[in-house]
Amino acid sequence: ANNTPLFLVENSKPVDEDMKCLRDAIWTITQQANYVQRQLPIKWLRFLEVVRQIERPIITLDDLRQECTQLGLEGEDEFHDVLKTFDQAGDIIYQANDETL
Repeated sequence: ANNTPLFLVENSKPVDEDMKCLRDAIWTITQQANYVQRQLPIKWLRFLEVVRQIERPIITLDDLRQECTQLGLEGEDEFHDVLKTFDQAGDIIYQANDETL
């Protein structure tokens, strides 16, 4: 008994009631996610800006630490919290057991 919702959407009409239902369900589910409800410090958002400016698709944690030294992240715990948060949000891919981001 899988209780995963299934939405059949008529995509040939400009506005469909099923599409509205799907959009509302997606909105409700995403608003319940921890990473959406959490208020982030400005330095964390600046971290994300730095990451987006890096031209390499893959970067080591040591190189990323160097790129982010001016942000004022307080220690390894906060650094890893930032990485986990943006990984959960889908902005980056971070594997805690891998030194490459």
